[in-house]
Amino acid sequence: MKRSRSDDYLDDTSRHETDTNFAETDTEFTPNATPPSKKGRLGSHPDESFNLAESGFERIKESQLNVEDAMTQVDDKWNKKRRKRTIEKMTQMPNTSVPDDESPSEAGVIERLELFNFMCHHAFSLNFGPQTNFIIGRNGSGKSAVLTGISVALGAKATDTDRGNSLKCLIMHGKNTARAIVTIKNQGPEAYMPEEFGDKIIIERTLRADRPHSLAIKNSRNKTISTTKKTVDKILEYFGITIANPMTILTQTEAKTFLAHSSDKDKFNSFMEGTRLKESFGNIKHIERNANEIKFTLERNQAVYEELKDKFKKAKKVWSSFKDSEEFSRKRETLFGKKIWVEYKKQEKASRQALRVKQNKEDEIADNLKKIDVEKSEIAQMESELQLLETGEIEESRRKVEDLSLEKQSTQGIVTAHQSEVKKIHSQITHIKSQIDDDNRKILKLEKMIAAERKRAEDSNDDNIDKLKRFKTEKEKRLGELSSQKFELSSSIDILRNDLKELDNRAKQELGSLNGEIRNLENKVRSAKQQESSNRPENAFDSNMNRLMIDLRSQRFKNEIVGPLGMHIEVKKDYAKWGHLLENIIQRQLTMFVASNHSDVAVLRNRFRFFNIQSEIAIRQREVFDYSHTTPKSKYPSILDVLKIEDESIRCMLVDTMKLNATLLVPNRIEAQRELETDSQGLISSIFCLVDNNVIRIYKRNNSLQTDPFNLSQRSPARLRIEGDSIAGILQRDLDEQLKARTEKEKELHLAEQSKSSEITAMQSKLNECRTQTAEISQAIKKVEAKLENLEVGTSKLESLEEEKDIMVSNVALSVQKLEPLQAQLNEAEKNVDIQIDLYKSISAEYKNAKSAYTEKIKQQKSHSSLIGFKKQAIKHHISDNIRLSDDIKKLDEFLEYTKQELETLHEQASKFCSFDEAQLDKRTTIESIDAEIKSITEYLAEIENRQGITKEQAELNLIKANSELKEIHKKFEDTVILHNQLHKALEDRLNNLLQTTYLTFQEVESVFVQALKIRRFRGKIEFNIKKGTLTLKVATKETGPLRPVESFSGGEKSYSQIAFLFAIWGPMHSRIRGLDEFDVFMDNVNRRIALKLILNKVAENPKRQTIFITPLSVANIEGLDSSTVHIHEISPPDRANL
Repeated sequence: MKRSRSDDYLDDTSRHETDTNFAETDTEFTPNATPPSKKGRLGSHPDESFNLAESGFERIKESQLNVEDAMTQVDDKWNKKRRKRTIEKMTQMPNTSVPDDESPSEAGVIERLELFNFMCHHAFSLNFGPQTNFIIGRNGSGKSAVLTGISVALGAKATDTDRGNSLKCLIMHGKNTARAIVTIKNQGPEAYMPEEFGDKIIIERTLRADRPHSLAIKNSRNKTISTTKKTVDKILEYFGITIANPMTILTQTEAKTFLAHSSDKDKFNSFMEGTRLKESFGNIKHIERNANEIKFTLERNQAVYEELKDKFKKAKKVWSSFKDSEEFSRKRETLFGKKIWVEYKKQEKASRQALRVKQNKEDEIADNLKKIDVEKSEIAQMESELQLLETGEIEESRRKVEDLSLEKQSTQGIVTAHQSEVKKIHSQITHIKSQIDDDNRKILKLEKMIAAERKRAEDSNDDNIDKLKRFKTEKEKRLGELSSQKFELSSSIDILRNDLKELDNRAKQELGSLNGEIRNLENKVRSAKQQESSNRPENAFDSNMNRLMIDLRSQRFKNEIVGPLGMHIEVKKDYAKWGHLLENIIQRQLTMFVASNHSDVAVLRNRFRFFNIQSEIAIRQREVFDYSHTTPKSKYPSILDVLKIEDESIRCMLVDTMKLNATLLVPNRIEAQRELETDSQGLISSIFCLVDNNVIRIYKRNNSLQTDPFNLSQRSPARLRIEGDSIAGILQRDLDEQLKARTEKEKELHLAEQSKSSEITAMQSKLNECRTQTAEISQAIKKVEAKLENLEVGTSKLESLEEEKDIMVSNVALSVQKLEPLQAQLNEAEKNVDIQIDLYKSISAEYKNAKSAYTEKIKQQKSHSSLIGFKKQAIKHHISDNIRLSDDIKKLDEFLEYTKQELETLHEQASKFCSFDEAQLDKRTTIESIDAEIKSITEYLAEIENRQGITKEQAELNLIKANSELKEIHKKFEDTVILHNQLHKALEDRLNNLLQTTYLTFQEVESVFVQALKIRRFRGKIEFNIKKGTLTLKVATKETGPLRPVESFSGGEKSYSQIAFLFAIWGPMHSRIRGLDEFDVFMDNVNRRIALKLILNKVAENPKRQTIFITPLSVANIEGLDSSTVHIHEISPPDRANL
């Protein structure tokens, strides 16, 4: 549908009204169409129906106001006033003297902090003073976790803590849950809802590794009042605690950046965010944009109103030009009514037919219900019969089958047992008969031997018996020696064969492992060689990191981003053997990025989350400093010496964060210990050395040497490159080492196998020789024994043979006696077997009959179940038919209801034109005949209407529409002008207030800054430049000295000036709680003492505010530290053994 210019204008104005909070217009215009009547929609006097308002619009307020140009007026005013005043005339600025009421605040300050499994603390608690708190503790004691714990408990996000991208990173390693609990004092007249919370408010935040984090706000009785962050925000807003302000609590990294690395733009941003001027400026810019957009829309659409005004006048003129044609119009309206009455009669006939169909379907439903009752009755009878089968006859048949089956199995077992007994007896009889036959054969043999012996005894004479015995003794002695030698040789051969087998198994395992590593490296080498420019630094990282680096090239950063640092770090060629160790030591730094401001850090973290990168981000300015005074003098290289780093700022960062210039690499342990013992200045941080292919770390603690093993990981997400080397080269070098190791291993195993095989062959040869000698000697002994036996036995052998024969004859007679009872047992056993077999056949036949009967019962059960299922299906079919019929009846009811409403509507519509009697319907009346009459009248009226080109009705509708559009655009346009003028007035008022507030804030901040410098007898000023977005601190250390930027001073003087500036910002912030971590990190003792004096002076000016300072050094011997308003807390390192 085509949209008019007025439609677009109304959309624009509505959008601007929604985007602002100064005025809302909620008017809706609906043309009031007159229903058809005998006088027409507009009546007989159209001039009376439309009264066009001729009054003009409210005038649009003109202005050349520009917010940014107006803000630069503060620069001009500030510079102009600066020339007219001196620092001494600024006494009218905020009062810096100690207030009369020095009592601490009774509400809105932190009373206690508790941490459980939070960062490095397993269980930690600390009670705070209501005013000034110093938290001291050496590095690693977890003091920075105090400010992080406070921020997290009060609702800070992970990105606000500078401790990672997720709050889960704050959970102690190995734990699933961490808690941070802050107790806020809530007493006195400023207490927040004391009737509900009591004298303290407890805010407990629980972090979970596997579930969403939770929040609990409790009263002094530890009862939970709320679990929403909205409640925490209300409490913080009530007490003026601005945790969301980045200058309220400065963490360790933020403090270092602010004190040592902040540029003029960073200082300006810190000032604007801390004083919330940036937020106010943004709100005014939003109002300015809305006002300009509304003004632009008004100017663009001013012609729309005049266009619609002309359109209305033309429509009114055309409508008035029509002549009177009321008679034909009334006749045509009667025909319209007649046509509707015809449709009415048609609908009435359809309604009566639907009623008849409905009655038929209701009768069919009743018939189906009767069928369902019959089917249910039959089902009940069959189910009764089926239950009788299942619970009675089938169960009885089943039990009978089971009993017969058990009896059959039992009988079969008895038959088997009897058959086994028959086999056993058969076996005994056979054995006895065999023994009788053997004994008879032996008797025959003995009879032959007795005859031979008798003959030999007759022919025997004395021989050299003694000589044969000596020969036998010598051979038996030699035989014993050979037996011992054979045993030793066999045992040795078995041991060598086992050793050879174990060697072969071990060789297969070791070579299999090496071959797997070689295949893996070969694949990696081929992949690396296929890639173009494989020596590019990016190839040292995984695919996610490469995609991130490509993405970062298209991102817009305020300052240069450095990283990952592994792109800029290589190992020098001469120290390639240390590459794997160095890769493990600086693994975190290889994937680290460095940014110089929080805005760039936010962009980086967002991209990290997108590419699933876990790298760290360091916030620091690029700086180069001399670290030679902290580098030990040694003949051995430090880690920094063996690394090739072109960017000197990266070298300085690694020195500052990891002390790589003080970490040495020594080949052996003795030399490493000697280096530490001769380090009188204590410059060596630690030494890494190699011991038997392992790495250990040696360092000095409490004047004694400590040693820790250093485990090397096999794979790292980032590789440390060798100078001039490529990834393919690194992989090829690893592959060559593995191939060389495999060759050496194969050679070593081959030599070992040859040695073992040679030993086995030699021993086997000796063993064979021993066996040959043993056989020869044994044969000789047997011959000698035979001769001796023949010579010595004499008649004794004959007697022995005859006695043996008598025994064998007795044995035969005894065996014959045993056969008779066994034969009787066999006959009895065979008879029992036949009886049990007949019984088994009888039981089997009975079992078969019982099983057939059981099967028949099951068939009857299935038949009944099938019939029941069929009848239930029939019932479902009848029910389905009834549901379908009910749906049809419902549709008929809907049709009847619709027809009833349609008849009422048709009756009402037709009655507007004419009554049923006036319509005079007959059988010949049709819609076609009525349409023909309407057409004839319409053609006649068209002749009249053609004079104007449109119909009278169209002219009437055009006039109504033009009138409605004109009224609507008039009201909308006037409301939009009023809205624009209100916005413009609000913009002027707010801008004037902001300009005045900004100027007064400039004065207040510079006044506090100058007063703070006076404590150290410095002079100074602050140069604000809103147009450039810079803030320059200039300080003179002497009364007559020139003012210089603080960046040109030493670390201590620079840090002191920055702290003075921080206190100047804290003044207009009016935050009830403030925190600063490691404020003295860049200070010497002199500047630190003066800074502490400044801190005590400034916090005393605001006794109602609570301030928390964190330092690794002790605080003592400073005037004011012994005050009751100052609380010093010393934190001991946590027990990391339990972490």
